[in-house]
Amino acid sequence: MKFILFILSVFLTTTLFSQEVITLKTRDSVKQNFLLKIPKHEAKAIVILFPGGNGKIKLHKEKKKWSTTNFLIRSRNHFLANDFITVSIDVPSDKRSKDGLYYNFRNSQEHLTDLTEVIKYLKTNYNKPIWLIGTSRGTESVAFIASEKSDLINGIVLTSSMSKRNSKGKTLQELFIDGIEVPTLIISHKKDACKATPPKGSIEIFKMLNDDIKKEYKVFEGGNDSGLKPCKAMSYHGYLGIEKEVVDYISNWIKSH
Repeated sequence: MKFILFILSVFLTTTLFSQEVITLKTRDSVKQNFLLKIPKHEAKAIVILFPGGNGKIKLHKEKKKWSTTNFLIRSRNHFLANDFITVSIDVPSDKRSKDGLYYNFRNSQEHLTDLTEVIKYLKTNYNKPIWLIGTSRGTESVAFIASEKSDLINGIVLTSSMSKRNSKGKTLQELFIDGIEVPTLIISHKKDACKATPPKGSIEIFKMLNDDIKKEYKVFEGGNDSGLKPCKAMSYHGYLGIEKEVVDYISNWIKSH
């Protein structure tokens, strides 16, 4: 394991959890940040959360400037309430520009190297089952890592999966997803109007998965839409208004597998 450059620890006044921003050196002159939150009670597992879009949550800045609107990032306390250690993944230090993880970095060997180091750190320090959870463009990261490193993880969850091509990365159908060898839960919202993540595309992805693994496809309804662009987080695409319901379902699925 490569050494930790620094750890910024923040112990909150609430007894629900403690949190740390951890920075690892993963590649030459490259640092990888992630936000680690530990629940009060004994953790059931570790969930690594991959936001969509360009992937930036800006952990290198002051806390008040962190990005928190993404479905998984804004819902991380619901995972904590289910007794999971949560790991919110930021972009590596060489991808802090406007584009972030866009344009195929999510399916690159560099990305795989960065996240392999994060997973090894978590295994060494916490010794809990590790699940990867991605939303929207974050599902590209999760599917790619799982297809390459299934031996390092215990399962994955894909929400609002990328199934229609655009210039910012690959669809999951273009990845080696039939090589995924761990339990896989796929989730969609019935009213997701984002052109890149239609529910019918998630069905196609589900059918492409290896039949020998435990897998499930789940569709949610309800919630709200903020009236913003349909691919934004505060919409059906981001499970607005039903965050706890979705997270509780994911949590129970993980615990049962």
